[in-house]
Amino acid sequence: MNSNNWRKMTKSIFLLAAFGLLLSLASCINDTPVDIQNSKATGKIDSLVIRHPVLEKTAGKALNTGDSPLLILGQADNKNASVLMKFGKFPDSAVVESAELMLKTFQSLGDTTGSMQASVYRVTQSWDEKELTFESFGDQFDPTPITTVTLTPSDSDTVVVQLDPDLVTGWIDSTIDNYGIYIRVEEGRFFKQVFSGNSLQNPPRLQLKYHKINQQDTTLTADAQVEADVFIFKQLFPLEEGPLYVSDGDDYRTLLKFDLSALPKQATINRAVLKLTVDSTHSFLSKTDGHAIDLFRLTEESTDPNAAKLDSAQAINSVAQVAVAATRSLSIDVGSQVQSWSFGTNENFGMLVVSRRASRDLYRTAFFSSKMDSTKAPYLMVYFTVPPDVK
Repeated sequence: MNSNNWRKMTKSIFLLAAFGLLLSLASCINDTPVDIQNSKATGKIDSLVIRHPVLEKTAGKALNTGDSPLLILGQADNKNASVLMKFGKFPDSAVVESAELMLKTFQSLGDTTGSMQASVYRVTQSWDEKELTFESFGDQFDPTPITTVTLTPSDSDTVVVQLDPDLVTGWIDSTIDNYGIYIRVEEGRFFKQVFSGNSLQNPPRLQLKYHKINQQDTTLTADAQVEADVFIFKQLFPLEEGPLYVSDGDDYRTLLKFDLSALPKQATINRAVLKLTVDSTHSFLSKTDGHAIDLFRLTEESTDPNAAKLDSAQAINSVAQVAVAATRSLSIDVGSQVQSWSFGTNENFGMLVVSRRASRDLYRTAFFSSKMDSTKAPYLMVYFTVPPDVK
C-alpha cells in the first residue's frame, strides 16, 4: 500500500471516530436519550403461599402383596396379618423324617413386648399369589392346626416352624393335595416381618431330613423351594376420618388441588414446594425402614383418589420422599408442574400423593388436613419472577 492511500484510510477512520463521539455526546445532552437500560421495566422476584386446598380427598383399597420381598405375621395397628406358603421341587421317592421351615426376620413393628402364638394350618384349595387377598381367601384351610409356633419381637432371630413329616411326605407322593400352609395369629400386639421367597438373600427354606423308600438306614438332607408365598391382612377397625393418608397394603392415596389464580400471569416459577405436616398419632411407620412416597399429576378431572388418572410417565418428584417414625413434615418439589399449570401447558386437575411400594408392607403416613388443623394443612410455597412490564 502506498503512502497516499495510507493517509486517506487513516483520515477516514479518524472522521468516523469523531462522528461517533459527537453522536454519543448529543445523546447524553438530549432531552430524550437513547433508552439502553429501559428504566420503565418493573420485573421483580416474589413469593406466594397458597393455603386451603380447594380439594382434599383420601381413599384406599386392599392390594395383593404377592410381589413383596416381605411376609407379615401378627396383629397391630388395627390389622391382622397372616401368611400362605407353598413348596415344591421335593426330592423324588422321599419319606420325610423331619421338616423345618426357616423364616429369617427383617424387623418387628408395634408394641414389641411379650410374644404371640401363631398356628399353622393345611390349605385345602388352590390359590394364586398374584391375586390372593384376605377377602378372596376366605376359610380355605383345615381348621385343625398342624402345629403352633411362638413369635417374639426380636429383629434378629430366625422363626423355626416344625411341619408334620407325614404331611410333607403326602405332598411328595401326591396322596395329599399340595396347596401349602396357612400361618395366622389370633391375637397379638406387633407385626413380625420376615423375608419372602422374593428375597434374593434370605428366602424361606424348608429343610428336610428324609430317606428313600426301602432305604431307611440312609438319612439324606435337602431344601425344598418356595413356589409361592403371600401375606394377607384384615382391617379390624376402619381408619379414623380426618387425616389424609398414604399407605401400603390398603393403598390409601391423597388427592390435592390448589387454586393458582393468585399467581401473576406469565410468572416464571423459580421454585414451588408442597408442604405436608405428618400426623404421627395416626401414622404407622418403622424407625429405620422408610415409607417411600411419590406425587403424580392428574391428567383429567377426578374427585376419587382410587380412580384418578395419572401422568404415570414421570412422578412430579422423581426422587421419592421417605417417611420414618421420626419424620414431622415432607417437602415435595412441584415447580415444573406449577409452571405448566401457570402457563396453561397442562390443565390443573390436581395431584395425587401415593406410596411408591404400595404392595410391599403395611406402613402408613398420615398428614394433617384442613379439617383437622388449618395451620398444619397442606400448602404450596411458590417462588416466582414477574417479567418486566415494558410500556
